[in-house]
Amino acid sequence: MVSACELGEAIHLCIAHRWGGIGPNSNARYLHAASQLAQETILLRLPAAAILFRDEGYRLAANRETLRAANRIAARLVFYRHLLPGAGQREEFARVTLVWNGARCIEPDWEAEIYGSLPLPLRAALFAAPAPAPRLPGG
Repeated sequence: MVSACELGEAIHLCIAHRWGGIGPNSNARYLHAASQLAQETILLRLPAAAILFRDEGYRLAANRETLRAANRIAARLVFYRHLLPGAGQREEFARVTLVWNGARCIEPDWEAEIYGSLPLPLRAALFAAPAPAPRLPGG
């Protein structure tokens, strides 16, 4: 489950999963999900960045200006991991510092937990019913 919030200049992205979901590949799965979220966030704000995510396009000198603009957006991303309690294990909510290499997230730093359990306002927002999808004109 993913929740997102844009607050000031920062874009906060929280990836939540059950404790039982942590396994040998959970770090790789987290990095993959974080990379997908980062790319989609960048593409929503900068559609021209699509060229960066194809065929190592972020490495090409011809794409340098687009890469700089995409990196400015990526610098605004703040990631969190919310481990839901289960199987006798406690809840944990922690910030995860990731390095953005121009196309994906790498080198996770699993920082110390921020909250032993999710504060009530965040819990209410996380489990609230999703807002209805906006209606497009003519549809």
